[in-house]
Amino acid sequence: MMPNTLETWDEQCPSLFETAVLGMFKTAPGSRLIAVNPSLARMCGYQSPDEMTAAIRDVTLHYYADPETADELMKLLTENGSVEGFEARIRRRDGTMPWVSIHAWVVRDRGGHVAYQVGTCEDITQRRQRDKELRQKENSWRTIVEASNAGIFVIDLQGVVTYANAYMTERLGYEPDELVGKQYEAIIVGTERDAARERIKSIIRGEQEGDITTERCFLRQDGSVFWGYLTGKLLKSPDGCIQSIVGFVIDLTEIKKARCDLREQEEMFRSLVEHAPIGISVMRGDTSFEYVNPRFMEIFGYTLADLPDKMAWFDLAYSTPSYRQEVVDCWTRNQLTDQGTGRISAQTSMIRCKDGMDRVIDLYAVVTENGKFVTTYQDVTEHKRMEAHLLHAEKMEAVGTLAEGIVHDFNNILCVMQGNLSLLLQGALNDQLRDDRLAAIQKQLCTGARLTSQLLSFSRGGQNETAEIDIKDLITKNMVIFELSRKDVIVRQRHQDDLRSVMADCGQIERVLLNLCINACQAMPYGGVLSIESANADISNSHASAFHVQAGRFVRISVADTGAGMDEKTRARIFEPFFTTKARNQGTGLGLSTVYGIIKSHGGFISVSSEPGKGST
Repeated sequence: MMPNTLETWDEQCPSLFETAVLGMFKTAPGSRLIAVNPSLARMCGYQSPDEMTAAIRDVTLHYYADPETADELMKLLTENGSVEGFEARIRRRDGTMPWVSIHAWVVRDRGGHVAYQVGTCEDITQRRQRDKELRQKENSWRTIVEASNAGIFVIDLQGVVTYANAYMTERLGYEPDELVGKQYEAIIVGTERDAARERIKSIIRGEQEGDITTERCFLRQDGSVFWGYLTGKLLKSPDGCIQSIVGFVIDLTEIKKARCDLREQEEMFRSLVEHAPIGISVMRGDTSFEYVNPRFMEIFGYTLADLPDKMAWFDLAYSTPSYRQEVVDCWTRNQLTDQGTGRISAQTSMIRCKDGMDRVIDLYAVVTENGKFVTTYQDVTEHKRMEAHLLHAEKMEAVGTLAEGIVHDFNNILCVMQGNLSLLLQGALNDQLRDDRLAAIQKQLCTGARLTSQLLSFSRGGQNETAEIDIKDLITKNMVIFELSRKDVIVRQRHQDDLRSVMADCGQIERVLLNLCINACQAMPYGGVLSIESANADISNSHASAFHVQAGRFVRISVADTGAGMDEKTRARIFEPFFTTKARNQGTGLGLSTVYGIIKSHGGFISVSSEPGKGST
């Protein structure tokens, strides 16, 4: 303790004043600087104590950075006689203002009056900077902890909560700081409290190594609960003793709900797949089979054990080597043109079953996000058989319609032949007239043969072979039979001179013309005009995308009639299979759907314009 009387100070402290490591000063009442020691002079940037005392006359104005600070210090000294740890900023010679910690006291004379004030100054600028940085870091971490979307709390070794962030208190239904002071067990569901208590005890005994991780059911203040994923970390002192436990809690309510919903969805989809009316298989990215559903086994007779991988399946399903190679090539092309997750490839194949029977199967394959191939298999064998039967019936209906129209022409042919034969049989003709009659008979025979050939061509169909064909020539030849079958219908044709050739199946295109013309004629029961035109067409990307075809060079064929036309409702359905406006048992309703299918299979498209009373095109 420093002396506070003038005699004692003068006896004991002069040498201490000069040699002290801390800066020391002596001021007279009225803020006059009397003396400083060498340490303080150096601290303030002066060469010697005398230089400093000569420069600073008034401590309040020239030594302290803030005069109010000096006044506050003097006031405390007057009231208390001493001051400890008073922090203030002072002025150095170079103008900088470091922070100092001042310990000062009053030295009195024998009469009790203030002789002067004596004090020490310690430069605390760096310490304050460190304290400031620590406070900033502490505030930053506190902000992060308080803003965290995870619950954070601290408990001491007695299991008492000493801190809980805003998220934790909110999730538990408490007000801020209301959770502090409560036992940790109070926020745990009763059935789990014993386990939580034992866990804390084992930690205190040092039996718990590393972090604590568990799912815990927490109890809210209102009695409701929520599941949280708890991670606990030990806070230790520098000597390694456990001081407290920090808990981090992530609310699992939504995750638990999502897990439950996912299990329900998995069960639902598993039930759908197991009871699906179509076959389903799942193949891994390495082409090994992972799953086949019961319907798959029912259709094909093969189990998962029969199908180790894709190639084994191909060997079983496609018994003909050439056909198998076509399938492999198709698979390879699909892989090379892979469009990523979600792409769907479709094809129809003839597949050999385990019992040796061949079935027609529609296959649809999709690639999942994890690189697996999910394929569905629909047995359309019976459907294809019925479709072929119905298409044949539709074709024969069209042939019958044509036949009705040309019976009169056959009758004319027979009458001409009969008349000429009668004249020949009478024997009254000379050689020239006899040759003329025979030539007339031969001409009628050729006409009949041509009509018969066209009817047979329509009824039997072609060989379904694609080749380069002349559309103008095809239309011209096939319209001959229509001109004969409907004398009350005027057939008009117009074709572009430089019309392009197309790659198509001649028999199928003839079938398209047949169906379109028959429909047009049926729309004109009392006669009319049937117009057929052909022209080159270049389809742009925007136009092609509207009809889902590739842009490029096309040939447009237009078939127009002057019949009754169609309303919008009918026009929207004309390409539906089995849709017909005819009376029952007078049509299959497959004519225009067949037209649509043939044109699509050739990479083309078909459009319709029609209004009631204005015909159709």
